[in-house]
Amino acid sequence: MKKFIVTLSLSTITLWAQTGLAPPRLGFIAATDHSLRPVLGLSGNLLLGSPTAEDVVSAAWSGYFGLVKSSSSLMAFDVNHMLASVDDVAGPALFAFNLSGVPAFALLPQTGTLYTWTGKAFHSLAFPADWLGGQTLAIASPQPGQISLIVQRNDGLWLEEMSTGGGGLVQSALPGIQAPVLLQDDGALLYMDRTALVIRDRKGNERRIETGVWIGEMNWMGSGWLQLVESNHGRQYAVRTTAGSENISQIPEAH
Repeated sequence: MKKFIVTLSLSTITLWAQTGLAPPRLGFIAATDHSLRPVLGLSGNLLLGSPTAEDVVSAAWSGYFGLVKSSSSLMAFDVNHMLASVDDVAGPALFAFNLSGVPAFALLPQTGTLYTWTGKAFHSLAFPADWLGGQTLAIASPQPGQISLIVQRNDGLWLEEMSTGGGGLVQSALPGIQAPVLLQDDGALLYMDRTALVIRDRKGNERRIETGVWIGEMNWMGSGWLQLVESNHGRQYAVRTTAGSENISQIPEAH
């Protein structure tokens, strides 16, 4: 289990203290130096707080709590503390948050292991990974007892939905969509169309947010916020996805 730190940058606090305001916390990201860091500030004026965990491979924040995968551990945390952890093999993780907050899920694609976070502890669930027939790219929990997955097969991307007990598999093809993709906790699909982020709800309605950059990776940064990672240069961006308030800001490099 890796070290979990609970400090914020003095320079960040001092900067905002000059205005008499605390910097809003938009969420948490896996920064370019592989640390877990809070993203602070407002659109167009973002700051990174000091590391709260090290050796981070994957991370996501729901707005209430977060899940993070290091090279050897899976952890749940809130803004001040690590809440629980479980040791596991190396590799990234995919995360899903329920609309009510818990349970949340973490899927380790390399082993096909699915963990549920109950708010107090992690529990592994039976997960028939061999049913899926491909590589899982994203997961969501649109309603209790249900898992939705985006799976990459030889013939393209598929949306697969099943109960957390492993039964009732329903499959739908997603023609014309390529990775990177994410699934929102309400079942909406997020994907890139060239340099535009497209948000497609479960009824098929779409809205677009032009990013102006080619994106290779998407992660949940916070409630209504995404972390986008540029394909070629690795620059990171925060995108607000709330309808009517959409915008994109570059996230500073970690130092």
